[in-house]
Amino acid sequence: MAQGLHIEVICRATGLDADTGRGREGDAAVVEEGVGGGGGGRKVCNGGGGGSGGKGDGGRRDADAHYRRMIQADPANPLLLGNYARFLKEVEGDAARAQEYCERAIVANPGDGDALALYAGLVWETTRDADRADAYFTRGRGPATARPPPPSRLLDVAAP
Repeated sequence: MAQGLHIEVICRATGLDADTGRGREGDAAVVEEGVGGGGGGRKVCNGGGGGSGGKGDGGRRDADAHYRRMIQADPANPLLLGNYARFLKEVEGDAARAQEYCERAIVANPGDGDALALYAGLVWETTRDADRADAYFTRGRGPATARPPPPSRLLDVAAP
């Protein structure tokens, strides 16, 4: 999905006008660059709301429903599964479901470094199993030959 279309879908789901940056309540916030998945760029989200029953809950529910529909349409899409896992962890605060979708993303694309790193963090957060979390994190970084040498090795090479 093209980035512009993706932002338009999210904006429509939250009631935010993508052209003016104005929400239903007339307020919008620009959030971190690159938040919410690939493509980079600045994203706008409906401001306000928050706790139970707040204005922000509707947008969150809409985003969750949107992810579910997209996953139902393409259940083996690793990018979609990984993005939904991140949404569940960071927005919903549901580490158990995030872990489930992250596992599905890894099965769909075993070399996805982002999904592996996210999964490593979830493993640590839910089980505090440092060895298992480190194994996934290391696997997500790729083969040792793809990484630069450690700083101590660089000093050895630079020495006369």
